Amino acid sequence: MKVLHTHAEPGYGGVETILLTLVRNAALVPEMEHLFGFCFAGRVTKELQELGVPIHLLGEARISRPLSVLQSRRTFRKLVQQTKPDIVVCHMSKPYWLFAGVAKRLGIPTVVYLHAPIHVAGPYEKLARRMASPDLLIGVSRHTAQSG
Repeated sequence: MKVLHTHAEPGYGGVETILLTLVRNAALVPEMEHLFGFCFAGRVTKELQELGVPIHLLGEARISRPLSVLQSRRTFRKLVQQTKPDIVVCHMSKPYWLFAGVAKRLGIPTVVYLHAPIHVAGPYEKLARRMASPDLLIGVSRHTAQSG
């Protein structure tokens, strides 16, 4: 199974730790291939590259710059068409809002992986809630999953 993980924030925390853990423990599930699409290069992209993982940069999408959103979605579409993933995992609300619609139009199932509860409805959370539901929602805890 080919899994395309998407992430859209420049920081370093829980999402990045999970992605590195998946790569470091890939031998535990050899039938799963992990692909990575990031909006921002940073510490996690460097660490993944040091582990020999190819990184796909999708563009620094920002809601305040609508053209950057369109460009990131075009780049994502090309990546999906080239790599043909079986599933797209969106780590948090922003990549879900950015890329899930594209994936769904291409017939690819989508997953939202919540790494923290959504307490404050920020702009990406509000936009993501207006979209069709993901095929699967994963939360790091029951409380987190119920917040989505």
